[in-house]
Amino acid sequence: MELLFVYNAKSGFKDSIFNFAHKTINSSSYPCNLCSLTHSNFGQKKSWINFVNKSILKFTFHHIDDFEKTHQKKHLYPVILKKEENKISLVFSSQEINKFKSTQELISALEKLSL
Repeated sequence: MELLFVYNAKSGFKDSIFNFAHKTINSSSYPCNLCSLTHSNFGQKKSWINFVNKSILKFTFHHIDDFEKTHQKKHLYPVILKKEENKISLVFSSQEINKFKSTQELISALEKLSL
């Protein structure tokens, strides 16, 4: 079993520059709370890195374009999904992710899941 994290962002250099500028200039309107919870402007947050490294779960991180290309599925992004064998199911919707106010809230919610 693995958890799939799909950010509300596209991959690629140009998109990365745009996302960085948007987060820096007007972070309150940035459309990816999952990005804000797991990353600062300069990389992954230390508390997030520690959680991922200590977890027994497998984590896979995607941008919209690579997720849709790999899995031929579309969702409202950001989203956290669970993949078991070839079945993908919802863990946290975009609405649920947007309610998290801190990295620790996200981590606590993931730790409470009975996966």
